[in-house]
Amino acid sequence: QLRDNGNQIDEFTRNLQQAVQELERRRQLMETVLENIPAGVISLDADGKILRTNTAVNKMFGGAARDIASLELLLGPEAGRILEHLMRRSLRMGVVSREVELVVGGRVLHLATTVSSLGPRKANSGFVLVFDDLTEVLRAQKSAAWQEVARRIAHEIKNPLTPIQLSADRRA
Repeated sequence: QLRDNGNQIDEFTRNLQQAVQELERRRQLMETVLENIPAGVISLDADGKILRTNTAVNKMFGGAARDIASLELLLGPEAGRILEHLMRRSLRMGVVSREVELVVGGRVLHLATTVSSLGPRKANSGFVLVFDDLTEVLRAQKSAAWQEVARRIAHEIKNPLTPIQLSADRRA
């Protein structure tokens, strides 16, 4: 009976070691994915304290982002209030999204922000915030719109000149 119990303990230990190795492999995979996506990801505890940021957050908000403990210190009081509101809403809805405009380091960022709660209100273990930088996309859209306006204005200016030129050519 002792030998059987010893064998069961050995088998349980092997299974546990395999489970730990699988969890570590998955953790490393998640770390790799988070570090290589262009979206900024911040994980927070239930009190809103920053637990972890990925490389994209550091690029968006500056290298000091990894040492900052709260959203208000990272993004400023106004953006901090907006994100706290989104966090409260995510407790009810699970996931909420909103476009947020921030001024960071003297430049304006347009961010598509998604806040996910990690559990319902009473059992919430924290939040995950995902920031997609839309600044360049919006800049390109504005540029394309202004190019279209310039093209149409040039067409309207050229359009009345054509009959005048034809009339002048006939008289000459």
